[in-house]
Amino acid sequence: MFEVIGERINTSRKHVQAAVADRDAAYITEDVKKQQDAGATYIDVNAGALMMDAGMDSAIIDPLDSKIMAAVNTADMLLGHDPFCMGYLKAVRSGNIMS
Repeated sequence: MFEVIGERINTSRKHVQAAVADRDAAYITEDVKKQQDAGATYIDVNAGALMMDAGMDSAIIDPLDSKIMAAVNTADMLLGHDPFCMGYLKAVRSGNIMS
């Protein structure tokens, strides 16, 4: 059996970025309802990169989860928080991020 996961609440999408910046809960709620109507059982909310760009410097995460740490290292690099991409390159070379 498969579960459908809605993936559109992602701050990499410009409309979602604008809605978050404008605190437009109606847009987010409408998008979630559309995904549910289309059959989504779960909604994946991804706002990590936007929060890091806005200055978030801590979060409760599992540092042993390689996928989470790969996302953090990649976001740091893409947002310019990783001088010379050294943290990202170290993670790639150690196999924590697949290139």
